[in-house]
Amino acid sequence: MIIARLEGGLGNQMFQYAVSRAIAHKRQTRVKLNLRPVKRDFNRSFALGNWNVAAAVATSAEIIAMRIADKFVQALRPATLYYRRPVVQEQGSGFDANVLQAPRHCMLVGYWQSEKYFKDIESGLRREFTLRAGISAESEKVASQIRSSDSVFLHIRRGDYISDAAISKVYDICSMEYYQAAVEYVKQRILRPHFFIFSDEPAWARENLKLPVPITVIDHNPPGDGNTPRREHEDLWLMSLCQHAIVANSSFSWWGAWLNPVRHRIVIAPKNWLRKSDEPDIVPDRWIRI
Repeated sequence: MIIARLEGGLGNQMFQYAVSRAIAHKRQTRVKLNLRPVKRDFNRSFALGNWNVAAAVATSAEIIAMRIADKFVQALRPATLYYRRPVVQEQGSGFDANVLQAPRHCMLVGYWQSEKYFKDIESGLRREFTLRAGISAESEKVASQIRSSDSVFLHIRRGDYISDAAISKVYDICSMEYYQAAVEYVKQRILRPHFFIFSDEPAWARENLKLPVPITVIDHNPPGDGNTPRREHEDLWLMSLCQHAIVANSSFSWWGAWLNPVRHRIVIAPKNWLRKSDEPDIVPDRWIRI
């Protein structure tokens, strides 16, 4: 059994599930989900349930047993390699091939933001990351517009990149110069592009994003609160329908671009993913960095 410790938003949870599924496939075992971190996070919630993922929820007893086993290993065999222990903790940014040698029974703790972890099960993941249930009429209407145009999604991530001091030390928002350069790159190669704008602050995007191209700002899937359900999965699904993509330094739009399997398409990502350093393996080599 591989336990995926889920934390963060939808995009992060998808990375955490993907690496767990890859190791489970290799070890011929199943995946279970540790939901404790997202349940404790006031700003986040379990989001994978909107996809057709094949995983049950780990019980408290299973999670505790994995942690106890890890403490025994540390006490009795302290020289055990980190990726051979019952709790496999991410060691830093970048792809770590050793993690794919994790044992058949373990819990993965980290973010694992690289497709290199799950390239071998790519087609299976695409099947699992499909909608479990129907979508809203508004999203169906937008989907029709996307399918009938030379569609390009453009994602603007603001929110906690600005409001959360700890997060803003790590992530900077993408500059307007980045978006303008990316749009110009697309314009030079696509005859009649139509840009679909996705953002956690759609009102800001509508007010500030001045582009000399046809745009549609998507604002019908709000983050949700105690009275309304979260529907960010519908935005991510709509992104995946677009022919081309301009992503922010965000795992959310990363998956929106990745889930479209067409290889010969334009996907643009920011040259600097982090404020002071970089995630060396998060952007696939086939994507364009500006």
